[in-house]
Amino acid sequence: MRRALRQAAVYDPKRGESWANKFSLVGNPESEETWVTAGWQTVAEGREIAMQAALTPADARRARPVTWRTRFLLIPPEAWSDEQVELSDYLDRYVDSPPQDVPFIWAAEEGGRLGRAVVSRGTANACRNLRRAWRTYQELAGVHNGYVESALETERARSTQRSDLETARMVDEAKRTGAAEAIRRLVTALANPKGASAAVRNGASAEPAPPAPAPTVEVKTKPEQPPAVAAAPEGPYIDSALCTSCNECINLNPRMFQYNENKQAYIADPKAGPYKTLLKAAAACPAQCIHAGPPPN
Repeated sequence: MRRALRQAAVYDPKRGESWANKFSLVGNPESEETWVTAGWQTVAEGREIAMQAALTPADARRARPVTWRTRFLLIPPEAWSDEQVELSDYLDRYVDSPPQDVPFIWAAEEGGRLGRAVVSRGTANACRNLRRAWRTYQELAGVHNGYVESALETERARSTQRSDLETARMVDEAKRTGAAEAIRRLVTALANPKGASAAVRNGASAEPAPPAPAPTVEVKTKPEQPPAVAAAPEGPYIDSALCTSCNECINLNPRMFQYNENKQAYIADPKAGPYKTLLKAAAACPAQCIHAGPPPN
């Protein structure tokens, strides 16, 4: 195992100043794992099955001559229990004190049958020491380095925080848009209280419903002239009754836009600024009551 580790780790002081340049795990088949995994075919309960497990120094010891094999106790299948765990899992649980479980490695009995070989305490401790040495090699090569992983975790937290701030910004923007729409519906309802009240309550656009057609009655009299409809101003104007006193237009140009005695905006001097100021004010008005009119000649 030590020979395998020396072959898998390369140290060349001529490559640079930092360990990242001088030290690497080139040639190791699974440099990011604790143990190399292997698969094989075996026989269990009278049928052939495929097995895959981690290879530890204990497997290398058991493959040596008989003097080492005597340190492993084979457990027959009828004596297997949940208290017996694979050596790799046993070492993962071994933090401050050894677990109460019984560590074992998979072994082939006579006839190729699958068996469990109990690992002695001394062999388990030797594997634990080699595991620590391998973790040190990994950190020197930048694999599972504690400083790197801490920096990555910090960056992930910052990224999550930026994402939360962006989500909060989008929610705030949606709230402002919804508030502007609510103001528009409310202003329309106040201007048309009879036809818009139900629409405002239902959250729909507050447009008055068309009146029901009156019954047709033939009257043989001289038809009356329809009442004259006031024409809309040709130049720019503001529906002052719909103004919500939001200060948007006043802030754009206080000489062009001013408030009347009811603190509702009107156009005091349309020539106090360029035509594009009228367009900006009309676009920014939440009540949509500013009409820029046609552009000047």
